[in-house]
Amino acid sequence: MAAGGGGEGGLLALSVEVGLGVLLEQEVDELVGPERKWNRERTAVRHGREDGEVTLGGRRVQVRRPLVRTADGESEVPLSTVARRPATGVSTNGRRLPWTISGTLVLAAGGVDVSTDEDREDGQQWAGGCASLARVSETVGSAPDHGVIDGASSVPPPLVATGPAPRLSAAEEARTLVAATHVAALATLTADGDPWASLITYGALDDGAAVLCLSRLAEHGRNLAADPRASLVITQIDRPPDPLAAARVTLAGRAERPSDAASLAAARAAHLAAVPAASSYIDFSDFSLWILHIDRVRWVGGYGRMDSASGPAYAAAQPDPVATGASAAIAHLNADHTDALLAIAQALGGYPDATVARCSGLDRRGIDLALDTPRGRAPARVSFSATLTESAQLRAATVELAQRARAAANAP
Repeated sequence: MAAGGGGEGGLLALSVEVGLGVLLEQEVDELVGPERKWNRERTAVRHGREDGEVTLGGRRVQVRRPLVRTADGESEVPLSTVARRPATGVSTNGRRLPWTISGTLVLAAGGVDVSTDEDREDGQQWAGGCASLARVSETVGSAPDHGVIDGASSVPPPLVATGPAPRLSAAEEARTLVAATHVAALATLTADGDPWASLITYGALDDGAAVLCLSRLAEHGRNLAADPRASLVITQIDRPPDPLAAARVTLAGRAERPSDAASLAAARAAHLAAVPAASSYIDFSDFSLWILHIDRVRWVGGYGRMDSASGPAYAAAQPDPVATGASAAIAHLNADHTDALLAIAQALGGYPDATVARCSGLDRRGIDLALDTPRGRAPARVSFSATLTESAQLRAATVELAQRARAAANAP
């Protein structure tokens, strides 16, 4: 246990560490079933653990939060013991506390205070009367925080509550990235079982399966012939200055040669549509077409944004019709309309203290913003009034957002 000291403070820290862990494990058992006991009808599975910590009176207590995913691996299952809700009336130094441990402790990524009698009573019920003043340095239900400085989370939370801002699913994000480029890193296994990565080009079939054109003279071609397991890493084309802030996706599955003339023709057409230069070598005797059928998808949208999808969910999804053609619109907004972006962030994005706003993404459902605030850098998401169907609608949608933001700023 990371908490130091003895006496009442040490017992309090121990109660929180043990008690919270017991509650979480009990809920996981209810969702998944007892560990190491197979349940054919289960709808969720254990998916590892995530480290966090609770600070009590200056003492830090390590907490391991179990993770649960749906049985098909498509999405994370939220735990009600660690529930996400607005903490109305709860604040510290002007910051709202957006997270709670249901019926026990009020926890937050950015502050320490409980200002309602109801919350105090809930907290006092914990472990026979433990105090309810606590802080957790992880954003529960998302990526863990990377530590606190003087009690502040590494990503400043919004100061004003905003409505829901729907995003693309991980499967849609993945399909959009795959459709946006035709270059990837291919990972295969050598005859000795060693990993081998190489740069390749690809096309994509209607279900998102990647079509590769590989030579058996190359090591990756020989590797696939011996072991069909493979994965691709595909990254965002117009990457930001920080490469780890860029979106990327890993597609894992098994590769196979087209099984009949129809599938061979479809694979050939898909590859040549994406990689016209392949016409100069696709018919060489040492080259073959391979189709990578996707079993598992891991999408990362930059810092703090990531999710997984199953093979069937990926195949059923479609590339976003707006995001695939949004690069020019993003560049235009950042070059000529920074004042409008800032107004949107301040009035609609929950960050009235934003000083700089940059558009980091556009899709059919809304706009992503990267903000500078006196409290640090933060992301924001604002939804369009209506779902778009093509990138040509972006201008009208962003103009409407700017008008709505200015109207909100001028409202009495």
